[in-house]
Amino acid sequence: MLIAAQRPHFLPDFRYFYKLYLSDVFLFATHLRFRKQSPIVRAKLQNGYLTIPVQHNKNHPHPPIGNVQLLADNKWKEQQLKTIKSLYKKEPFFDFYFDSLNEIYSYSHVYLIEFLNDIFFWHIEMTFPEKTIADTSSLFVQNINSLSQWLRKYENPVFLIYPEEQGYYEHNFPEVKRRIISSVEKIKFPSEYRAELPLLILFFKVGPEVIFYFSKST
Repeated sequence: MLIAAQRPHFLPDFRYFYKLYLSDVFLFATHLRFRKQSPIVRAKLQNGYLTIPVQHNKNHPHPPIGNVQLLADNKWKEQQLKTIKSLYKKEPFFDFYFDSLNEIYSYSHVYLIEFLNDIFFWHIEMTFPEKTIADTSSLFVQNINSLSQWLRKYENPVFLIYPEEQGYYEHNFPEVKRRIISSVEKIKFPSEYRAELPLLILFFKVGPEVIFYFSKST
């Protein structure tokens, strides 16, 4: 049983979904702690970053992701949509996807996780709707111990990991086998796209053919 785990990311990249693509079960690790200036709230573009502004509590700098609230002022949403439109409006499939993205941004989200969930599962609908997604919060997973207990339901589970994650899994899950994901950098993406950029950009460029890039990487 190949299991991949990843905390929520804002506008996840190709590598994020490639791990999901290879897995039998994908753990959407919403129980983890919030980190400022991390992929949880930052998405890399060709010329910079988009960042989700959230409310910070100096007394609790690393709360659970599920407890973090967005700033009440939604001007940041308008600005992000303008930035995305200015950068990618000339791409062949921009109009096909932008309206749906705009709709997600229009929702009245209070908590960061609500916004991240909507973005993530929108991507899932467009890529791998049949994939088994396990939200750790709904599974009552709160820490490494409870996650280890959950893993016992599977016979011979194997974690799918990238090379840079090996130390973390060796330390926290030494009893669980690991399979290192080979690099996806050899894939010939369209010009000005790289595997560490949001998958959304690839959708703007090639539309539904995004799916074929995952099979090219195996």
